[in-house]
Formats: sequence, structure tokens, C-alpha cells
Amino acid sequence: MVNIWTYFKQFCRPRAVCALCHGPAPADLDLCPDCATTLPANHPACAGCAEPMPADGLVCGRCQATPPRHARIVVPWRYEGVMAHLVRQLKFHDHIASARLLGGLLGRHVMRQPDGALPDVLIPVPLHPARQRVRGFNQATEIARHVARVTGIPLHTGACRRVRATSSQATLDRQARRRNLRNAFVVTAPLPAHVAIIDDVVTTGSTSHELCSTLLRDGAKRVEVWAVARAARAR
Repeated sequence: MVNIWTYFKQFCRPRAVCALCHGPAPADLDLCPDCATTLPANHPACAGCAEPMPADGLVCGRCQATPPRHARIVVPWRYEGVMAHLVRQLKFHDHIASARLLGGLLGRHVMRQPDGALPDVLIPVPLHPARQRVRGFNQATEIARHVARVTGIPLHTGACRRVRATSSQATLDRQARRRNLRNAFVVTAPLPAHVAIIDDVVTTGSTSHELCSTLLRDGAKRVEVWAVARAARAR
């Protein structure tokens, strides 16, 4: 009877489907091995901001001139091709299932490449409440839920709030983005010493810079930035 029940559960369990080719996929990832090879790896990249670079060991001029506030940045893929498609499906087409794949990929990458102790908590970049009401969810939070599932690191969605309804960053240059985000975040709960910010895409790094500065000012000692993809910025 036990064997029959086990077979019945296996037979009736919904099969995972690859998010890209719709073929069979591992039950906990939704991405088949063949499609996994098509993800655009962000390597080599600047150690300071994860901007794509032409060779290993290079630090971009901006990070040399102004070192980032974060202690470490992890952005495994470039925002192009199939990775851009997956992020846009989540962010602009309400395809929440993509968060499971993106967060699972990011969490697995971090666990394969540890760099000292893991953070005490994960903090998703918050949306302003007005924007979240329009979108219906915060894509960074949805991704972070699955990073937490894979890594076992607690998720703290109430650690900080976005208190300024900033203009869209899409058409702004780096300096304008910094001005746009000034004093946009406030910490609303005690922070542990070591935290990781979770985001979907890093473009100029302005959002993570402002949030990192806020967290360090209000109690954190070490802040890391983990994001799924890095957009190449205009030079």
C-alpha cells in the first residue's frame, strides 16, 4: 500500500515546466538544463558595481573615483536576452511565477560562491506604497522570498520603507538618479549587523547606494547588494 501511495503521489504531482522552452524542468527551479546555458552571465564584471567589463580584475573608473558603500555586490547575469525577458515578465506583465525562478537562481548562485559569513537578514528594496498599489506587488520582495527559501536567510520586509514617491528612474542619468532618490528611504526596525539588499536589476547603482547609505547610518555594519541582473549603463 505504501508503494502504491508513493507512486500515486508521484504520478499526480504537477510537473515543473521550463519557463523558457516549456519542456520538463527540475521541480524546484522551473528551468531546464539546456535553457540554463542561455542565461547571459555577468562575467567579467567590475568588483565594485558589477558593471560588465572587458576583462577580469578590472574596476571601473566610477568605482575608483567613488568607492561604493556596500561591502560586496553579487549580480550573476546581464540584463539582456532571456534574462531581460524573465525580469520584464515579472515586473511589467504580472508573471509572479518568474520570481520563483529568478529568486531560486540568485539564491543558488550565492550558495555556490560563499564569501565569508552569510547575512543575518535579506531586505528587499522597498517600493513606495502608491506605486506598489498600482503594480499590486513589489518585485524585489517576491524575488527575495525565494532567495530566502534557498539560502535559509530570514527575510525582513518591514526593515525599511520608501517614504518619497520618486520619479521614474528610467530616463534619468546617474547624477539625476542620485538626486531623485535622496532621503527616499527610512529604517523602521532595528537592524542586525550584516544585511543583504535584494533587487531585480542594477542599472547605475543609485538605488542600492541610497538604501545602503541609509542602512549603514541607522545601525547596519556590513551591507551587501544581491540582484539578479546588471544593465550596461551608457558611458
